[in-house]
Amino acid sequence: MGKFWVEICLISARGLTRTSSLWKLQWFAVGWIDPNNKYCTKVDASGNANPTWKTKFSALVDESDSRFDDLALSIEVYSRDPVFLKERLQGTASVGLKEFLDKYKNSSEALKNVEEC
Repeated sequence: MGKFWVEICLISARGLTRTSSLWKLQWFAVGWIDPNNKYCTKVDASGNANPTWKTKFSALVDESDSRFDDLALSIEVYSRDPVFLKERLQGTASVGLKEFLDKYKNSSEALKNVEEC
């Protein structure tokens, strides 16, 4: 397979809890596969507990990399106070990519554009 691009779409979050802020919180997320290349979503200023971002980013993945089997998508969700612009980490998630990448490893299907959720 060599090197290939993995495209990620951070669509939304659900059920985020508000702190005791008097103002509507703004939400954004930071995602990465390689910690040296992080991507930030746009800010959702709706103030509700279900922010929507619909932000895409892509990362180049190298099959010959020694860390290939340990690759994971990491996401951090932050709230931001709209007045003082103070940011607070609200939660994190990590999704291992090994099962997804193994499905297309050494396969002719890998040459096609494949979309999965």
